[in-house]
Amino acid sequence: MIPATLKSRDEGWGVEDGGEVDKGESAVLGSIAMPIIHSAEKRVRADRKRRQRNLQLASEMKTLTRKFLAFTEAAQAEQARSVFQSLIKRLDQAAGKQVIHRNTASRRKSRLARRLAKLR
Repeated sequence: MIPATLKSRDEGWGVEDGGEVDKGESAVLGSIAMPIIHSAEKRVRADRKRRQRNLQLASEMKTLTRKFLAFTEAAQAEQARSVFQSLIKRLDQAAGKQVIHRNTASRRKSRLARRLAKLR
C-alpha cells in the first residue's frame, strides 16, 4: 500500500481523508505520475507515443489545410489539387488512428472538395 501522504492522479480516490491507494493504482509525487505496476508503466509509455503521433498528425493536417486554403484563394488549381490529395490521405490516417472522429474527417473532406470544385 502507498502511504496516505501521496496524492493520487485522480483526487477522488479518498487519499486526502487518510485512506490508502491500492498497489495497482498510480500515485503522484509532486506533479510526476509514478506508475506502480508494469502494465501501468507500459500504458504511460504507450500514451506518450500516441500523444506524439496525434500531435504530429494534427499539426500536419493544419499545415496542409492552410496551404490548401492559400492555393484556393490564389486560384492555383494545380497546386491546390496536389495538396488536397495529401490532405485527404492525412485525414483518413487520422480517422483510422482515431486522432479525429471519422465523421469529422468526412465533413472536412467534403468541405475541402467543394472548395476545390469551385476552382474548376
